[in-house]
Amino acid sequence: MSMTSLDLVPLPKTMVPVICLDSWRILVIEDDLQLLPLISRAAQGIDPDLVIDWAVDRDGARSAMQESQYDAVLADYLLPGSKSGFTVHRDCRRLQPHSRFAMMSSMNIPIPDGCHGFLKKPFGIVGCREFLFDLLPGER
Repeated sequence: MSMTSLDLVPLPKTMVPVICLDSWRILVIEDDLQLLPLISRAAQGIDPDLVIDWAVDRDGARSAMQESQYDAVLADYLLPGSKSGFTVHRDCRRLQPHSRFAMMSSMNIPIPDGCHGFLKKPFGIVGCREFLFDLLPGER
């Protein structure tokens, strides 16, 4: 198989995937998809390369934590498929022991040991951005 000069033409920029290996990665576990744009905008205000994965229930969260490593996990207290966010916290500690874990809820709940914070709903972009910034570990 011979190469021609056409084989050496680079792909247009829009077709070249951009992967930033030093980006933070957060797993958000929340069944209210209306929060996705708000949390995404808040995260992009911290770092445009920050990666957010989203799960809507405990099973989805477990699958995500088995497939990827996260710097931080933010979970709603009430989720389909779990008694409470505490079960998701236990899953996270088992599957992602080095990830920082935080919970969010509109209810006042006790925060489990090893939890890095609590985000009270409802929240705005600025409050969410500050919370996520504090949740993420160190510099990238």
